[in-house]
Amino acid sequence: MGLMIASLAMGAGMTVNFVVVTPLARQAGLTEPQVGIMMSMGSLLFAMLMPFWSRLADRVGRKRVMVFSMAAMAGCNILFLLVLDAALQGAFAGLWGFFALTSIRALFGILAPGYHPASMAMMTEATTARTRASGIGLLGAGMSIGTILGPAGAMVLAQYGALAPIWGSVALSLFAAVILVLVLTATSSTRKAV
Repeated sequence: MGLMIASLAMGAGMTVNFVVVTPLARQAGLTEPQVGIMMSMGSLLFAMLMPFWSRLADRVGRKRVMVFSMAAMAGCNILFLLVLDAALQGAFAGLWGFFALTSIRALFGILAPGYHPASMAMMTEATTARTRASGIGLLGAGMSIGTILGPAGAMVLAQYGALAPIWGSVALSLFAAVILVLVLTATSSTRKAV
């Protein structure tokens, strides 16, 4: 259950950013190409650094990498929220806003990609040849459900403010990190956590 909740949180957090951040960044003065570059930067680094995080999870442990990734996602979203809010308030605009927001998205792409490969590896180790496909499928289902719930949750939370959906994704990421800390052990079989 722990891995499923964390997969859901990862999927929801990423799609909330895609749905909410784009229009808000444009309100903060970024042009459409700048918004595209900003969002793509984080995603590109996220994809490129997955092999690095896979190797690190092999060395330091799957649980540590997963918890760190969920906490990093929350931390980067908090930073992003604060800078985006400052830009929306007019504290800075133009290239300063673009560079600040793009740097935070890049930081997300560097620090957060470890959850996916570490959870897949943990699930692979915790399942047998007969149950492996269904175990991996649960992780994929969690991520997919998260990508559905992210925009739906954003719609509900948006009535409390334009930035509320991102705060919701921060809370969900931190909740998932706590669940991983409590449910998984560094040496346990993951069967209990699925």
